[in-house]
Amino acid sequence: MNKKGQMDMSFSLVFVTIVGIIVFSFFMFFLVKYIDLQEHKESVEISRSMDSIITGLKTQTQQKELGVNYNFNMDVYCDGIIINNRQPGQEINSIFFASSGSDDNLLIWTQELSKGFSIDNLLYLVDLNKKYYSDNSSFFDSDMVGVSSISDYDVGVFFSGCPSDASKEIICVSDGLVRGESYVLFDKSLIYGAAFSDISQFNCSYSKIITKWINLFDIYISKNSVMNDCSSIRSSLDDELRSLRNKLIDGNYDINIDIMNELNYRLSDGGCGVLY
Repeated sequence: MNKKGQMDMSFSLVFVTIVGIIVFSFFMFFLVKYIDLQEHKESVEISRSMDSIITGLKTQTQQKELGVNYNFNMDVYCDGIIINNRQPGQEINSIFFASSGSDDNLLIWTQELSKGFSIDNLLYLVDLNKKYYSDNSSFFDSDMVGVSSISDYDVGVFFSGCPSDASKEIICVSDGLVRGESYVLFDKSLIYGAAFSDISQFNCSYSKIITKWINLFDIYISKNSVMNDCSSIRSSLDDELRSLRNKLIDGNYDINIDIMNELNYRLSDGGCGVLY
């Protein structure tokens, strides 16, 4: 083969190689775009399904499985969730508790938080892949979550004693400890929140609850002031409401509501309009 022929062949090989690389690059580009589109479609579908369930559960206490057909990653932030790393995240208007995780094995549940008067219906996104244990055998509903033993659990809720195990997510109710951090767990629904959420997400929702609680005291103080019946009882109730509100503002969340409830009952017994 002469020199010109060799050059032509070399040029052809280079040309074919370049064309092949270009075609392969286009193929990979469209493949990546297709995968990205499918993941985006799945994320939207999961978000819509979750939003529909959340909307339906806001006004009642019950639970419902998410029920989607594919796995996904869920990242939790203060005001909502991110599905499959998609931005922006889905905001959740309700005060909610959740952990970052993966898979479609998710239960959505609501339960009322009440301290004399109702504070809010809390929302839980429960990771059913985790195994739950409590030294109070009736605390976790075995029909709802996977209840485990003391020797094999991911999340433990202890009402007496406080084990130390860095590999476990531990809530010690009597000591007010949620994964080593101190809180006043003043309602059973908050203990569930501690069990079903990341510590940072729990801290965020806990702060929102305290803010809402204080605001509700302001509302009930105003409501009580414009009701003219049973003035003596209402005066005592006003004093009690203001005292409890001030304790919350000062960071004392372990308040005793017995006197407030008793005064509210006395309004009812006296034929007056109850406060809550």
